[in-house]
Amino acid sequence: MAVGTGILKFIRAIGDVGERAYDSSKGLLDQFNASNVPSIGDTPLSGAPMPANIPQRGLLNIGPNPDAEAAAIDYAQQSGIPYSPINQLNPVDAEFGALAAREYELMPHDPTNPFVADSYAQMKKELIGQYEAMLRQGIKPEFDTNPYPTSPYESLVDLIENKRLKVFPTNVGYGSADQAIDISQNPLLEVSPYMISGQPATYNDLFRAVHDFQGHSKSGAGFRAAGEDNAYLSHAGTMRGPARRALASETRGQNSLLNFGPDGAINRSAGIEDTIFADQKVGNLPNYITEKGTPELYARQKRFDDLRADNNTGLEGAIDDSGNLRIVHYSSRSIERIDPNRYGEAASGRTISERNRSTHPDFVNRSFFGIEGDDVVTPYRKENMLGNKKYETKIDAAQVYNVNTDPDGLWRAAEGDPTKAERNIYDAGYSGYHLTNKQIGKVAAIFDPLDVTKKLMIPLGGTGFAAFVGDKVMEENKKGLMDGPI
Repeated sequence: MAVGTGILKFIRAIGDVGERAYDSSKGLLDQFNASNVPSIGDTPLSGAPMPANIPQRGLLNIGPNPDAEAAAIDYAQQSGIPYSPINQLNPVDAEFGALAAREYELMPHDPTNPFVADSYAQMKKELIGQYEAMLRQGIKPEFDTNPYPTSPYESLVDLIENKRLKVFPTNVGYGSADQAIDISQNPLLEVSPYMISGQPATYNDLFRAVHDFQGHSKSGAGFRAAGEDNAYLSHAGTMRGPARRALASETRGQNSLLNFGPDGAINRSAGIEDTIFADQKVGNLPNYITEKGTPELYARQKRFDDLRADNNTGLEGAIDDSGNLRIVHYSSRSIERIDPNRYGEAASGRTISERNRSTHPDFVNRSFFGIEGDDVVTPYRKENMLGNKKYETKIDAAQVYNVNTDPDGLWRAAEGDPTKAERNIYDAGYSGYHLTNKQIGKVAAIFDPLDVTKKLMIPLGGTGFAAFVGDKVMEENKKGLMDGPI
């Protein structure tokens, strides 16, 4: 079930039954060989919470739905969006869940933000295509105000055995009980071109159906903390760029807050009456939250690890044992969090050229960092105009695109337009990029907000070559990159 669709209470009610039934079945499983448990669907993925113990039905292995897989492939062919399925289900990652929960808490409800609006517009477009692909597989959605009351796993069975999916209607329940919903502030509450059970269906209704089909049914994922995050990863394999960011907010963000937020300890074991729910928000999470666990990120990490083994990342001397890139940020004020939404408040917005570029609709806010270290080749040299408070943070190095080598061709595709190039990198799911500047050394531009991990002392004395990362030097460097690495 799509938690991000505003059906939290309903999901918690049926999820408790299904998942607790599974937990209680563990002792029984020792009494059975796998061959003694009936199965439907394809072979369950590694890590699947199977068999499910469904009331009035007993133990059942529920594997991936071949119709959902066929629909995903069909949609990929029709849309031209590459399909990246997952091949296993991951266990709960409480540390990441807590991080995602915090980022969702901090994420503003910002439906008028052009990037947020674009992500939801793209998601609506892709939902249409995925809903059509689902219908072409013969799936029949229908509204039901009490769907699958004994176990959410019944929905997976119903899809495989009967090609039917019962959908809880948005007009019956959406958001938390005490939240006032403004339809104009959520694009998913708009009426879609489709009818379900003879009634107009909102985009949120389509989302509930498609997410259950492409998230849960296609993968065989469960319905509590681990299951919902795996369902996100399964569904994310059918979406790219802006649409994936909206999907992450509607599913991974809300699920993480529910299970790992301030009230997570209560919610993870609470019954429906005691669960504390979050309000609905429309916004975009950081890319490193959106991409975590996706096949795309695994591929980036594999590429980076291969380069690292050959000492050819361009970041040698700045990578820790966990593969994180250490970066530093200078400021004139005390800060705990480096947020690109504050772009332009300091040095980055002082020149006319940079201010003009920032008005472009494709312009991505970013924060600037230096890449330092005794073993770094051409390390960053601090510019005189920057503040004297030095802060260090870390980010997965695989999420920081190498502009000098441009491995995905994202910079070249912009044909000399640095603003478009940055948007390409952002929409590809990267958290930022790094390059080597002839004058000031290695620098990084990061799109995601990052918490400070260390506050460092700055030695007295010179501050290095006076250059301006925020605009002129970066602009000149970008222009040079179009002619080849520097």
